Amino acid sequence: MADAVGEKNLAVRTWCQPLIGEIAVTFVNEKILPADQAKNGFTANSRFYIAQPSQWTVDRARDMFLVHLLSFGPGGTQSIRFWAFKWNGQVFDVEVDNLSVETGLDGVTHARKRVCSIDGRAPSLVTTSQGLLADLKDALTVYGVAGLLLPSRPFQLDLEICSSLGDGLDRTCMRLG
Repeated sequence: MADAVGEKNLAVRTWCQPLIGEIAVTFVNEKILPADQAKNGFTANSRFYIAQPSQWTVDRARDMFLVHLLSFGPGGTQSIRFWAFKWNGQVFDVEVDNLSVETGLDGVTHARKRVCSIDGRAPSLVTTSQGLLADLKDALTVYGVAGLLLPSRPFQLDLEICSSLGDGLDRTCMRLG
């Protein structure tokens, strides 16, 4: 018999499993177990100390995860969120702007987000392939509105990336498929 967390993860996995080619995305929202904290360096003197995350969106088969680190405080932009995204063995710091979120009459929550930077650089400068961005979009889609806090809620995501940083210069953004 599955525990409550396992049942929630199964429900998330059931409706949030988009297909990429012939491969099903296997990200799930879970509580972070102590063994996973140790394996991934979630220690008191690491980048994760301030956030002390208790949940993550993880793909164990591909050793990838997405962890919400922090949001801007009262003096900053309220829609900006900071994430850690492990992809291909490297942990990237990702800045995402939540542009809009609305729930339709059909109960599906639709969000529009923009990746502003990855490791302090414009997303287009970080990767020459769409692999990292496609996997990030899948992880953000499974995370949904609030990960384990609002499980089993249908969620659709439009994700944009910027080709320049928000440094006062014009941003050129494109929507990911």
